[in-house]
Amino acid sequence: MLTTKHLSEMQEHHSRTEVKQKPTAVIVFTANMCRIDLSDQLIAYNLMHRKTIKWWKKLAFHMLSITLLQAQILHNKFVKAAGKRQWQLCDFAKDVCLGLVRNGGKLAKLQMRPVSWTGLSANISLFQSTWKTDEKKGFLSRLLQIG
Repeated sequence: MLTTKHLSEMQEHHSRTEVKQKPTAVIVFTANMCRIDLSDQLIAYNLMHRKTIKWWKKLAFHMLSITLLQAQILHNKFVKAAGKRQWQLCDFAKDVCLGLVRNGGKLAKLQMRPVSWTGLSANISLFQSTWKTDEKKGFLSRLLQIG
């Protein structure tokens, strides 16, 4: 086993019936593996992983699921600090999708190439104002209010 973090020391690991000697790197890995298992369990509930889609689409959907989960965890962390209600992953994903669909036409108009740096700053301020003036207060506008 190659590692630069741990020495080649063995530690005792107590199982139900016997005591085994395991490398320190293996013990640390299995102790921290629960975080990855929880993340996999949380993204396993969505129905995007089907056998009939191509591998690159499946990979894109998996990366999107992981991104949504991490964004929801960060969002709930900020909301909890503000003393507001935390979101479930399904509700959070629906809100993000609705925000993207609702503002999709506005974003398509902003894809023009700026002529100068002043044009770039004008495009950025126009982009920010379209998100902040959303009448239904989607996820991004709430995030801007918290941060």
